[in-house]
Formats: sequence, structure tokens, C-alpha cells
Amino acid sequence: FNAMSDDERKITPQAHVKGGDHWHIELMMGPMPRGMGMARIGNDQLHLIYLNIFKHVFKYTVHEPLPESKRKVVASYLREAGFYSYAADDDSDDPVKRWIGREVKRFLHEADQHLPFLLQLSSGAIDVCPETAAATNDDGEEYMDLSGDEFEPTGAEEAEQAAEASLISSNADRWDRFLDWVRAIEVPWAADTDQYRQMRALEYCNHARAMSRDLYALKPTMESWVPHIACNI
Repeated sequence: FNAMSDDERKITPQAHVKGGDHWHIELMMGPMPRGMGMARIGNDQLHLIYLNIFKHVFKYTVHEPLPESKRKVVASYLREAGFYSYAADDDSDDPVKRWIGREVKRFLHEADQHLPFLLQLSSGAIDVCPETAAATNDDGEEYMDLSGDEFEPTGAEEAEQAAEASLISSNADRWDRFLDWVRAIEVPWAADTDQYRQMRALEYCNHARAMSRDLYALKPTMESWVPHIACNI
């Protein structure tokens, strides 16, 4: 196919897919995912995979749990920080999809500056209306006085709740795993041997699988090709 003329390239795929099965076009593919496996994949595809997983992680830890009352706060914060491709207060379509690669990479390298504020804001949604804001203690934490009530928790139930990881802590751990993956990808290659390539591929897969588990924990109903492709190199 690569040796064909431009005119031949136009004709050949059309003749090849007359059967109606689009996967037959793989004979005309370059180094990219083929069928159910991944014989070869280029650096650009790997790059797109982690950029897309960033958008999933950001959506389910920051954007989706963000109450309406705080979307303008986040939009203003990111705009002032120079991130123009994402606008939290824009309801015209999914603003997370519009994150561009250049801004994503800059955000990842400055994550320690932005994530604490964003995760705290998105996980503390108790003040979205006067009714729920009234159910807080002096520290702004959700609180209800159930003393003597039929729903008053037992000592065992209170201990179980205290042992549970907070939402902000769980999401911060997920971001740590994602950032570990990005840092591993960016390490320059030190050799060009089969053994070294296998080691790097295994490292990539281990990080990708951890992130895929996190994504499905965040959104069990999520349907996306990205985690599947990331785990099948």
C-alpha cells in the first residue's frame, strides 16, 4: 500500500471494504492498534492515550462533582492561571474535552500548584444551598445532630466512618498514580535492547492498569476505549 500512487491509494481501500466490515481497512494502517491487540504503536498514539486519560481523571475527580455554585470559581481560577481551553462554567458541551495537549502538559508539570485547591473545592460541596449549608459545623464540615434520634449512629458505625478515607484523599491518591505514570513515560530511554524495551513496556502497562482500575472506580458505567488500549501494547 505504501508503494502505491496517490490514485491507487484512493481506489484500493474503497474496493477492499465493499464487504462492509470496516476492520478490513487494517491492511492500509500504519503502526497503530490493530484488531484486538497492539502489534505496534507509535509515540503519538501513546501520547494521545495519556492525554485522554488525563481528561477522564480530571472530569471524574474535579469537574463532575463540582457544584454549580463553584464552577465560575474554578473557571476564573484556571483562566487566571493561563488555561484557556477549559471553562468550567460553559454548559454548551463537555468543556473537559476541549483541554488541549499543550495546556494539559503544563497543568501536569504544575499539578502541585493547582490540584490541592481544585480537589478541595470539588470534594467540599456541602455549601451549595442554604439548607445544606446549615448542616455544617464551625469547620465547614457536614454535621447533623442525631442525639437521641432513631438514626443516631452506634459507636461501631462512627469508628467505621472515621476509618474511611475521605473523598479528597482518595482522589489525591488517584492523581498521584497518574502523575507517577506520566513521569515514567517522560524518563529518557537509556538503551535500545529487547530487554530494556520489555522493561519499559511492563512499567507502562502496570501504570496503565492502575489508572484503569481508578477510572472504573470513579465511574463504573464509563464506556471508553482509552483504558482498554492503554493496557494492550
